[in-house]
Amino acid sequence: GRILTALLSHPGRAWKLAELSKATGVSLGQVSNVQKLLLDREWVSARRGALRLVHPDALLDAWRAAYVQPRTARARYYTILHGTELEQALREAFAVMQSSNALTEAGPWAVLNSFSAARWLAPFARVAGEFLYADAEGEKLLTHHLKLEAAPRGENVTIDRPRDNGVFLENLEPKPGLRCTGLVQTFLDLTVAGERGAEAADHLRQQKITPLWIEPA
Repeated sequence: GRILTALLSHPGRAWKLAELSKATGVSLGQVSNVQKLLLDREWVSARRGALRLVHPDALLDAWRAAYVQPRTARARYYTILHGTELEQALREAFAVMQSSNALTEAGPWAVLNSFSAARWLAPFARVAGEFLYADAEGEKLLTHHLKLEAAPRGENVTIDRPRDNGVFLENLEPKPGLRCTGLVQTFLDLTVAGERGAEAADHLRQQKITPLWIEPA
């Protein structure tokens, strides 16, 4: 997933395998294995020792069909904060993570995902509540700054614990101080979020992802 995300997020780049390994934190052997699979499907080219994506739509369609959200746990919370208060609390939590060296895989980590990410990247479906990925330390920070209380029912904040920190690697800052999953990860999570999610995913793809793949004239 880390490798595919890097390829889809930087479609015009020709990657040396060592560069792709370093950028994604995946072993060189695994990068080589993925390269072989992608070459077999003719989704990439390999020239002069560099890997380049040539059929991004086909790759993303195949990934969409096979995608299962990479979470190990889901926590449901309620916060009394809303509107600008909630937005500011999120900024404060993200600022603490940034100052704690959160741009490395060590964390702490948290990012808006699914509908919450799409709300800032390409608004479409109006769905109540906030949705985030967070590791254990990131969830603690969110609990403190957002004044979260466990809510078996009636939650308005949902935090998923990812199986792999790769979901954080292509994160974006859609508005100063806010962090969300990258375009590809947001798209994939929306595709498994019900009918409204699928519509929002298609909108995001049309507005933000497909334009990345169009080479300038």
